[in-house]
Amino acid sequence: MNSIVKILKVEFLTNKKSIGAWKMIVYLSFLGGLMITSGHIMDKKSYQIQELEKQVVILKTELIDLQGQLLEVSKLPPKLELAQTQYIEQSVETPIEIKIENIEL
Repeated sequence: MNSIVKILKVEFLTNKKSIGAWKMIVYLSFLGGLMITSGHIMDKKSYQIQELEKQVVILKTELIDLQGQLLEVSKLPPKLELAQTQYIEQSVETPIEIKIENIEL
């Protein structure tokens, strides 16, 4: 009973020998503050990572769209379209290869 009264009156912090208890309280308070700060920093970084992941998804979809547009454009060049409108067809025969030999002057 007497020890409970001492605890309630906080005598362990007001004695002359209580400097060690105060050191421990300050140390534990510092560690608690450090842990809270570390947690907030990690939360902030995780939110940044989520935002970057969203941007990556958006950029990937834009890339796929642009690749599709490039594929459509590269399928039929404008000159071939012009040739088709003028009823020019592709040759069935293979082109002739011209070889030039080294001639000294």
